[in-house]
Amino acid sequence: MRCINHAPGRTSDNDGGGQRSRRAQRGDGTAAVRCTVAGEYEQPNNQAGTLEARITIMFKHLLIPTDGSAIAKKAATQGVKFAQETGAKVTGFFASPVYRPVVYEDFVPANYMSPKQHEEATAKLAAKYLGPIEKACKEAGVPFQALHIASEFPADAIIEAAKAKKCDLIFMGSHGRRGLAGVLLGSETAKVLTHSKIPVLVYR
Repeated sequence: MRCINHAPGRTSDNDGGGQRSRRAQRGDGTAAVRCTVAGEYEQPNNQAGTLEARITIMFKHLLIPTDGSAIAKKAATQGVKFAQETGAKVTGFFASPVYRPVVYEDFVPANYMSPKQHEEATAKLAAKYLGPIEKACKEAGVPFQALHIASEFPADAIIEAAKAKKCDLIFMGSHGRRGLAGVLLGSETAKVLTHSKIPVLVYR
């Protein structure tokens, strides 16, 4: 079951499949989303009816991916607030581009970057993007850990990271950087929504 947020600053939504959800604050130290699931059923007299089930889903560990874009920063801020209000912990995640040098037979481009230089550059980039999330968590008293990996497939990396860290909710922005810099969000969000078995909450 996925609970998908489509409204800025709120967690009410409709995922297009008849499922709507809203956030509920609990007092037992867990994040909760109440989902109303509507469906059809057949009455004893063979007449169609409506079945409505109310389910409370609790979250204890959020994965917050970022690519450093404005919407990713806003999503991270809201994700930390969500975790603070409900007692969940946060893992901040950044998937950097894989090292792919361009070297020609007769010369090396002026902007050539060695594997070590690429590793150092992406480490600095990860610190730049994940640092604000860590700071926000520290100020909010939310447990935090950072995770940075290199991947050609950011959406897959997000899902695998959530599994590896045993997260029960992925809290991410609806879109991110454009062009070659857009290595994480945007179309990747759609891929995560399509393939993740872990609930995904999208902020925009």
